[in-house]
Amino acid sequence: MKLQTIISEVVSDKRGYKYILALLFIGVCLMLLPTGSTNKGAEKANSTETLPYNIEAEEKRLADMISSIQGAGKCKVLLSVQTGVETVLAKDDDQTLVLSKGGNQSTVTVQQRNPAIQGAVIVVEGCSNSTVRYDILSAVKAYTGLGADKITICPIEH
Repeated sequence: MKLQTIISEVVSDKRGYKYILALLFIGVCLMLLPTGSTNKGAEKANSTETLPYNIEAEEKRLADMISSIQGAGKCKVLLSVQTGVETVLAKDDDQTLVLSKGGNQSTVTVQQRNPAIQGAVIVVEGCSNSTVRYDILSAVKAYTGLGADKITICPIEH
């Protein structure tokens, strides 16, 4: 049977209108239901709530990690960075996009790039032991992505 004949039979029947109204009502209700996709992702990308990059916090994290290596002992870390934090703004035809919300204006941030680490100086108690020194070097290489030529490990002065 063709769809057209089925619809005409339902409409010609007095009870058929009830079915059509019920289907119409269900369709409207489904259209009004939330889809689960909210605009939170866009708001999060546009917000300035990202944590600021803190080189001192990174040095402390690395020092704590190195201190926990067996045989390492007390540790101090100094990291040198290439530049500051770089913010990439959204652009349309070479013009920065601006978001207006309730009279407030803010730029639309696409990406925030943390500074690249150029080198690391590690001052640690247990670096006279070659195994501990190698473990420290491996840990710093893994954490920073630096090559061995950019990492200096020195003994702590007592």
